[in-house]
Amino acid sequence: MSFDLVVWHTSKPITEQQARAAIDQLLKEPPPTKGEPANVTALYNELTAKWPEIDNVPPEHEGDFDYSPWSFAIQRLGPGLLMHCVFAKGHTVANHVLDLTRKHGLIFYDLQDTYIDIPESLTKSAAPPEPPKPWYKKFF
Repeated sequence: MSFDLVVWHTSKPITEQQARAAIDQLLKEPPPTKGEPANVTALYNELTAKWPEIDNVPPEHEGDFDYSPWSFAIQRLGPGLLMHCVFAKGHTVANHVLDLTRKHGLIFYDLQDTYIDIPESLTKSAAPPEPPKPWYKKFF
């Protein structure tokens, strides 16, 4: 049993419902990989610097989930990543990945708890501030 997480890049404002639908679609039909956004690559590089990919674990660290908590290789899905870690390390990994998604402006999705975290800059409710009104329009 694994603990599964998704990170996803979008540059357009999005609602939680739209983000869930887009991530579900990403998991069902990953796009042809033509590269990935720079922030996804940066998160992947930071994550694998802390915890190497399962295929890169040296023999002396096999089964050492503090060294590498992954149950399977991280799937690189173009605009996103799908991660499977051992269940016992799930919350530790999820908290670290959540911090990285916030740092890199990505959407975080915990498939167990169906928790989603969308950067404020991407929420549709985060409308740009209204320009100041001339003083006299405040009264009329």
